[in-house]
Amino acid sequence: KEMIFTDFVKAIEVNPKMEVDYRRLPPDLYEQYLNVRVQVLGHLVINSQPPSASLLLFEQNRSKIIRHYTPVEVRDLMVGNYEIVITKDGFVPQTAEIQVRPNKTDTLEFVLEEKEVSLVKKYWPWAGGFVVTTALVLSQIFDKDAEEPEKNTLPEPPTRPTKP
Repeated sequence: KEMIFTDFVKAIEVNPKMEVDYRRLPPDLYEQYLNVRVQVLGHLVINSQPPSASLLLFEQNRSKIIRHYTPVEVRDLMVGNYEIVITKDGFVPQTAEIQVRPNKTDTLEFVLEEKEVSLVKKYWPWAGGFVVTTALVLSQIFDKDAEEPEKNTLPEPPTRPTKP
């Protein structure tokens, strides 16, 4: 039985989402397979505020990375430790560690905080536009009295010699 258990665990590790056709296995083996799945797989539900955050799930024991967007239900995860990284543009990234438990569904809620934007970055488009407009207006006022610059004209073409 120990060898069967180990072989089933290896098969589930290769593809945890794969279902076995109960008609291809003797009933006692199929029952053992289902019991092994219950012992080595768990599930996660991950939500975030705001939604549509990018989710990276790192399986620490097997160096496996799973990518999703929130909200998501990740089924059939191998039991073990995972690191979660949640990111979204304009928000502070968050990380967490969780242990996936056999035959359990754990729910995680993340509330992302907006990144603080400095006043310079926040108001630069308006302040920069004001500065440029003011500079243009002032240059027009002070340049009124200045002499007109000479116009660049092209020289006349040389005369061609005439035939005698």
